[in-house]
Formats: sequence, structure tokens, C-alpha cells
Amino acid sequence: MRTLLHISSYILIAMISNALVVLSIGSFLGDLIYFRDGRVLYLTVIRADPLYDFIVNASLFPVALVFILIYLTPIRHLYNDTASDSSAYRRGVRRMLNAPLAISAVAIVGWIAGNAMMYMIYYYEGIHIGAFYIFTNMITMVILSLLTFVFCFYLMDYLNRRVYIPRIFPGGSPVDFEGGIRTGLRFRLEVFVAAVSLAPILILAQAALNLMLSEKDEIKTSVPVIVGVSLGLIILSQVFSVLLARYLRHPIARMRGAVNRIEQLDFNVHIPITANDEIAQLANGINNMAAGLREK
Repeated sequence: MRTLLHISSYILIAMISNALVVLSIGSFLGDLIYFRDGRVLYLTVIRADPLYDFIVNASLFPVALVFILIYLTPIRHLYNDTASDSSAYRRGVRRMLNAPLAISAVAIVGWIAGNAMMYMIYYYEGIHIGAFYIFTNMITMVILSLLTFVFCFYLMDYLNRRVYIPRIFPGGSPVDFEGGIRTGLRFRLEVFVAAVSLAPILILAQAALNLMLSEKDEIKTSVPVIVGVSLGLIILSQVFSVLLARYLRHPIARMRGAVNRIEQLDFNVHIPITANDEIAQLANGINNMAAGLREK
């Protein structure tokens, strides 16, 4: 049962991340970032044909689900009676630690594959696609895949740090575990910048270019939507800023408290570690230093 809940939580986050982006396309984002001619072509060729619609928009979901299930299957060893030093158990830990990055990368591959299938269908139908449409559609694909990656990575990483890493490493540290992909502060900051600046800039640039190429009647209806999307992106950026500040502030506060106690010759300190980045390495070093001083 615990294995099922663990794996299901990752799958649910992946589905929610994709669903948020897909729903935003269907409700307000699609008309802003997709140009009118490309949007009409997509609706008349892809969405109008049930087979093409399934190939582009639905066929990749079961493929991705199968891949994710295969990837997450070794996690079952974390809840069996397998010894913690066995290769099966360690493989399960590696899959858990690397799940946020690996499953988020699947989302990017899914958007790329969906666009590739769409172009193959256009080629099969004998439809000529101009360079401008290909370029703008590639930017749109970058926006959508980036948004999906950010949602998926941050949600899974938060779940790991809050629930699963403390459960699997109750008194130890994931820093010392070999095989986990080390997502350092630089990578996390790059994901943060992509979330709060790159994606919004690309969205607004696409919307502005789309607006310049639109008819006057379409401009009147698009301007309020662009203003609303801009405000929404500002709010979303603030949310990510708060989350990043909490991620950095809390472990630093714990380390400061531990150092103060060591200065007062209280060596019975232990900082809980729920990540494997540079901050976690520093906390692990303080724990090891305190343990060494206790033994003297």
C-alpha cells in the first residue's frame, strides 16, 4: 500500500503539471502564444481528425506513463524487507532521489515528440509549413515544456524533501548516498530564473508579436487578456520567489542555530538534511564536526 501511494504521488504530480499547462492553453494562453494561421491550421487538420488528434494529444500520455512506471518500480524495495545495504534497496533510493529531475525531463520530451508528430502529419498531408511558423511554434513549445518542467520539478522536489527523504534517511543524510543526481543551487536558481523571467518574457513576446499581426477587432479582445496574463505571471513569480526564499532561509537558520550551540560547547546538535545540494553538504559538514567534537 505504501509503495502504491509513493508511486501514485509522483504520477499524480506529473499529471497535474501537464493538466495545468494544457488547461491554460485551452482557456486563455493558446490564443496568445499561438499565431492565428497556425492555430487555424492546427484546429482544421489535427483537432478536426480524431485519429490525428489522438496521435498528437493523447497517444504520448500512456507511453510516458509506462516509462514512469518502469522507472519508479524499484521504489517498492524501500518498503519491502530488503536490507538497506542491498543493491535493490539502493536502486530504489536512487530512483526516489532522481525522480523530480527524471520525470520532469519526460514532460519536455513529451512536448517535443508531440510537436514532431504534428509536423509529420502536416508533411503527410502535403501541407507546406513556412519558416516563420516553425520558428514561432518552436518558441511556443519551449514555453509550454518549460512551464511543465518547472511545475513538475518543484512539486516533486518539495514532496521528496518534506515526506520521503526524511522517511528514508531518518538519521542520516542523502548527501552521503552515491548515485543521486546532485541538483545544486546553481541548477535550482536556473530553474527559478526560467520560472520567473524566461517563461513570462517568452509568453509576453509571443503575445505582443501575435497582437501586432492581428486585426483591429482581435486587438480589442486580446489586450485585456494580455493584461490579465501579465498580472497572473507577476503573482506566480512572487509565489516562486517566496518558495525559493523559504528553501534557502530555513536550512541556513538551522545551521546558524547549530553553530551557536557549538560555540557554547553544546555538541549534541544534528541538522536534518532533506536535499543533496551545497547547503545540504554544509549542513552535513556541521553534523560531522559536532559528532567529532562529541567523541573528543
